[in-house]
Amino acid sequence: MTALGSQMEELLASWDDATAPIDARVREDPLMIASASEIVASSRVKRLAGPSTVLCRPWEHADFLSRVSSFSIASWFAKPDVISAFECARHGWRNSGPDQLHCNCCKQFLCFKIDDKLSEAGALKVAKKFAEQLVAGHTQLCPWQGNPSPEAFTTLPIATKRQVYEGFMDRLEELVARMREDDEFHDQIRAIKVVDAVLATILNEAGGTEDSAASLDTATFALKLSVRIPQLKDTPISSEALVSAAFLIVCGWQFDEKDVEMLWCGSCNRRWQPFSVKASKENDEKEIEPPAKRLKTDTARAVDLLSQHRHFCPWVAGRKSTGVDDYGEIDPKLWEFVKLPGWKQYAQCMSFLGNPEDRAIVAVASSDCQETRVCNPVVALESIRAVLDL
Repeated sequence: MTALGSQMEELLASWDDATAPIDARVREDPLMIASASEIVASSRVKRLAGPSTVLCRPWEHADFLSRVSSFSIASWFAKPDVISAFECARHGWRNSGPDQLHCNCCKQFLCFKIDDKLSEAGALKVAKKFAEQLVAGHTQLCPWQGNPSPEAFTTLPIATKRQVYEGFMDRLEELVARMREDDEFHDQIRAIKVVDAVLATILNEAGGTEDSAASLDTATFALKLSVRIPQLKDTPISSEALVSAAFLIVCGWQFDEKDVEMLWCGSCNRRWQPFSVKASKENDEKEIEPPAKRLKTDTARAVDLLSQHRHFCPWVAGRKSTGVDDYGEIDPKLWEFVKLPGWKQYAQCMSFLGNPEDRAIVAVASSDCQETRVCNPVVALESIRAVLDL
């Protein structure tokens, strides 16, 4: 009877709390209607919330990226698109081992191992069966069942070439302003050397040609960039730093807020360090090789800005979703553009550097252009009055 009585008291207390007037509840817990900044600053709320890996927050992009980062080629290799890392992460699953998924909410495990002897069609058929388990594999009371994260988390925003160009210039101006204020940051970006193959690929795409002889060179590219940035008229920066900053943006990288020496991708949550000079200085005393020679070798190390992304990242993999087919039917040329990998979208938008007045989304044939008609405003007003019987 004592246990039953205590259970009844707890139940009644919960009922009273749920049905109590809002004023009384606010007096007991002022954070109920507090601002977001006050809630974040409260250690009490942080303790109640617990670790984000346990909560089901499909709308939280940071949680989605955390789940994505648990997947790797070593443990989730060559999976069809229907059970890709993005699809699994959207439905609340983490990669806990080779071919294995785990839900931190309902504690369920799934094993998606596909026999290597199956044909491509057979593997896809098995993968579709596995895809059904991304929803059904959760327990009935698990909040992830039928409640996935938005598909938009797995793709880049739909934007025209002009919008991509404007976003590129905004980010480049931010980096330029930061380099003008911080000489060390300027030297870090200047020290980045992109491998020649990636350099040529991006410049060819920016020039709209596959002929390396007819493509842009870095000097011309730097000149076009500097003309478009007003801040450089007062305090110019080195062309090497300007080009390196542009390539970082084109390839989808931004600097980590917690560590300025780390680059971060907001789509695949990949973090890596392109700078090796600092590490070399720390290891100078342990190396037999002279410090000057060691520093020169590390500084000249070239990096591949594209291969550092995870293989399923939209910056290198492109858009495979069919979620915007209706939009593509309305404007097929725009749809062809947004299906490109992110780096190609940004490289192609460099065409506006040479002709900033051009407003076209993509190249339009002359036969598609319509003749502009000059309309007399007086005649137009009379037409409107006639329609409205005025």
